Amino acid sequence: MKKIAFISMILCFFAANAQDMGNATYNNRRNNAASSYYNRATIINDSVMQIEVSVLMNIKAEKYVMIFALSQNASSIDECTQLINQRIYTFVDSLIGLGISRKDVYVDQISQVPRYEYEVEKKLFSKTYNEVPSGFEVKKNIHIPVADSKICSEVLIRAAKFEIYDYVKTDYIVENFEPIYDSLRHAAIRIMNKKVMDFEKLGFKPNKLKYHIISDEITSYTPTEKYNSYTAFSSTTTSLDRRSSAGKLTYAPKNVTYYYDKEAYNIFDLVINPVVVEPAVQFVYFLRMRYAMKK
Repeated sequence: MKKIAFISMILCFFAANAQDMGNATYNNRRNNAASSYYNRATIINDSVMQIEVSVLMNIKAEKYVMIFALSQNASSIDECTQLINQRIYTFVDSLIGLGISRKDVYVDQISQVPRYEYEVEKKLFSKTYNEVPSGFEVKKNIHIPVADSKICSEVLIRAAKFEIYDYVKTDYIVENFEPIYDSLRHAAIRIMNKKVMDFEKLGFKPNKLKYHIISDEITSYTPTEKYNSYTAFSSTTTSLDRRSSAGKLTYAPKNVTYYYDKEAYNIFDLVINPVVVEPAVQFVYFLRMRYAMKK
């Protein structure tokens, strides 16, 4: 009876965890850039030992820059420019109520090119298709600074009202890096010293008279870099080959979803501000030291 109860507890445990996994497990393709750095201690040779420390900090962005792309076609350059500028100005003016000033918005000129079409030239026994100019196309990007992430959805709604649908990306801005990396460095040094003390208890004796080789590395990941995609579906099993003469097999289109896939925590000695609800900028500091060991 106890054995049955124990098995039931195990089944309940897996069932409880399964409902929290999420559909991303259908297509879990993590590509964490920091995964090659593990917090390991390595014996280089009989007299040198390398110890590594890695620390991560999540920081909420202080500002955001939303980038939209739009294009305009017309029979002349002047008409193109006039129409696209009118769309941009009216759109930007609609953002004033959100606390976004026109002087803070930057318009980036991307391209200005002629467009072509084919003109058919009929002959007695043949046709010739000649490419001839049919008008012009102007493309521009709009860079919009936003102070609060809650405003971003409203900016998207207002952009659509002016037929601006191409939302390129959002840049996440953290202005002052120095105190962030100071905090990461101090934490890594503290952890490194503790690791050395722990290894000394295991018999590792660093030679205090010889030099130590120190190397460090800093990097950061914005939420734009950390979005992943998956397609969650369960297909019906069938023995029918889609090329079989018995019938044609047509698959239903599968919806592709994107989600914020932050850097995994299990490869770091310490994670500062670990709870992330809103996508954050992730700052990472790696510290490596090589110690000469006493013979």
